[in-house]
Amino acid sequence: MQQGNKHVARRLGALDLDLAAVALFFEEDDEPARALPADTRWQLLHQRGFCLRSLCRLREAAMYLTRAARAAQSTRDAAVYAATVSSALMSLGQLSDAVEWAERSREAAERSGDSRERVKAEVGVCSVHLLRGCTREAEAALADAQRLRSERADSVPLLHTAAAYPTADWMIRQGLLSEVREMIRDWRGHHDGPTRGSAYIDLLDLKLRLAMAGTEVSPSELTQILNAAVADTLRRGRYDQLPHVYIECADLRLATGQWADALSDARQAQFYANRDPGGVMRLHLVDCELAFAHTAAETRRGGEAGVHLNRAKRLASDIGYRYRDSLIDQIRQSLQGRRTDAEPAN
Repeated sequence: MQQGNKHVARRLGALDLDLAAVALFFEEDDEPARALPADTRWQLLHQRGFCLRSLCRLREAAMYLTRAARAAQSTRDAAVYAATVSSALMSLGQLSDAVEWAERSREAAERSGDSRERVKAEVGVCSVHLLRGCTREAEAALADAQRLRSERADSVPLLHTAAAYPTADWMIRQGLLSEVREMIRDWRGHHDGPTRGSAYIDLLDLKLRLAMAGTEVSPSELTQILNAAVADTLRRGRYDQLPHVYIECADLRLATGQWADALSDARQAQFYANRDPGGVMRLHLVDCELAFAHTAAETRRGGEAGVHLNRAKRLASDIGYRYRDSLIDQIRQSLQGRRTDAEPAN
């Protein structure tokens, strides 16, 4: 653990240096040096936003990423940058704004004529609608992504970024297991051999295996896969993704009865989600509270579970996060059932 903390400190220091180097090209009014070419100036805005995002400073990052998206000289770049803005806003819990930027990404991708970017944009739109509980709109966007993908001579992986994860997760919940399995195979087919950035794919693959009847995963294999997912995220310096990765680890541990480890993962997620007081990742804090509630409920600590469940419900309501509604109901019903069981017979 101590060695891991040293690695984190070194990587964070490197990111701080990257951010400081980019800042040298900005003038006192926080604009990129006007003597630079236009395309270099908006690329600097994006790079500064990217560094801030990786350091978990998402609110600041969203400001620079938004400026980069508006200043982009090509519609393709505008689509890519708008999707990045949407992803940052999702983590912050600004879901209405995240939808707006996902739609902007879709519109820019359509104008660009780049079918690859159009597929990615549609999946991004699907994911953010799912988080808000807008299933009809999400299904329409996913259908468009699949149609556009089928029209290309070469396949485009639907699982392209972390923003696609909610879409695949929802498909597993809907029982579309063969479709998700094909999506994972498609991604791996485009990335031969061990690949940095496969954390979400490995987590999805594990979730898929657990959802398939007759499939078992040993505790040692589960731990190995989850630790590798966290390590991959750390190696890439994507500290902004750690809350989500740790929450997915907690969910998978909960599904296999590893209560103590699930609690530890949820606490790690909470730590990184709160890392920047000015830009708390409220979406992931809802998931943290639900993991705490779920763990407490399973270990017969009903009062504690109720406290965390109420916190999750309030925060989810505040930000319009509906994707976890079924889990909230499941935990609530579990607590009610245990209270009923505990009542003395007349």
